[in-house]
Amino acid sequence: SEEATKFEISFNLNNESFSQNDQLEVEIEYSGGDPGQNPVTGGQSTEQIVILTSSIDHPAGISELNFNHFAADFPVISIEDSAERVAVSVMVWSAFGTSDIDSNEWTLGVVGVSSGNQGYTADFNMKSMQNGSYKASFYWYYNDAQAISDTYSFYIQAKDIQGNHWKVFSEQDLYLVIHGYEIDNVISPGNIQINNQTGISKVKAGNSFTIDITVSAEGDPLVAYNPIPVTVIWVSGGNEIILYETAVFANPGASASTSFRYTFDNNGEYLIKVIIDRNNVVVESNENNNVAEFILVVAEPEKEDFVQSLVDEVTEGGTITLLVLVSVTSIVLAGYFVTRGKEELDFDWEEDDEF
Repeated sequence: SEEATKFEISFNLNNESFSQNDQLEVEIEYSGGDPGQNPVTGGQSTEQIVILTSSIDHPAGISELNFNHFAADFPVISIEDSAERVAVSVMVWSAFGTSDIDSNEWTLGVVGVSSGNQGYTADFNMKSMQNGSYKASFYWYYNDAQAISDTYSFYIQAKDIQGNHWKVFSEQDLYLVIHGYEIDNVISPGNIQINNQTGISKVKAGNSFTIDITVSAEGDPLVAYNPIPVTVIWVSGGNEIILYETAVFANPGASASTSFRYTFDNNGEYLIKVIIDRNNVVVESNENNNVAEFILVVAEPEKEDFVQSLVDEVTEGGTITLLVLVSVTSIVLAGYFVTRGKEELDFDWEEDDEF
C-alpha cells in the first residue's frame, strides 16, 4: 500500500488585481523525501517527483484562498458647509452578485494625510440596490469629530455572507479647510505667462508651449492650511475640456505657482480659462476673482528658410559653425593660390609650340 505525504505550502497575492475573465493557475511540484515524511526541498533529491492530485482517500487542494472580490466607486464626495459635514455616496459590487453582500453592515472610514489624523468613521445614512450593486450614503460631521484642516481620503468597508470584511479606498482626495477666518484666493490674467512671457498668447501649431500660473492668497494670517485647486479648461463650443488639474498650497500673504506643457496641432483661436477652486472647496470672502481667461492664438507653422535657419543658428551660438565655414573657405582659397603660384612662365621656344 502507498502512504501519502502531507505537506503545507503558503503564499500570498497581496496587492494583485484580477479582472472578471482572468484565470489564476497555481502549479506545485517538488521532489525527494520518504513516504510519510515531509519532502526534501531545494532540489537536494531527485528520487521521486510528486504532483499534487486529489482523491476521496487522499484529498488535496488549496485552502484559505482569499480574494478581494469587492469593487467600489465614490460618485459623490462633497462638502455641505451649512451642515458642517461631508456627504459621501458609494456604489459597491461583488463579483458574486448582490446576494454575496451583507447589506446590514457598512463602514465608511476617513483618513487624513497628516500624521495621527486617522481613524474617523462617518454616519450611515441609507442604502438601496441599483443594477446589481448596492448604493450607500454617509455623512461625516467633521466638527463633531474635531477634525483638522487636511487632505482626506475615504474607504468603504463591506462584509460578505461568509463574514469576511473587504476594504476599498476612493481614488479622489478631499481638501478640507476647517477654520472660521477670512480667506480669499486670487487669479488674474496678469498671473499667467505663455512661454515665460506675460501678455503674449500666440504660439505655433504643432509646437509645445508652457503655461505658468501663479495664484495668491489673501486673508487672516492665522489660516495655516489653504489648498488651492487649479484647473485649466479649453472652452470649445459648449464643451469644457480639462487640459490640466492640480492643487497648490499658499497661506494668506503668499503665492504659489504651477506650470504645464501642451500642444495644439491645428491653428485657430482657443478660449482658455484658468479656474481656482472650481468645485468651491474653500468658502472665500470673494468668489468673483477665481477665473482668468484669455484667447490663445495658434498660428500655422512657418516653412523653414534654409538661409534664415543658418543665420539663426549662427546668431544663437553658432560661432563655431561660422568659423568652420570661414576656415574651410580659407583653406580652399589658399590651395588655389598655392597651385597658381607653382605654375612658372615658359619663355623657351619648343618645336611643338605654335606661333
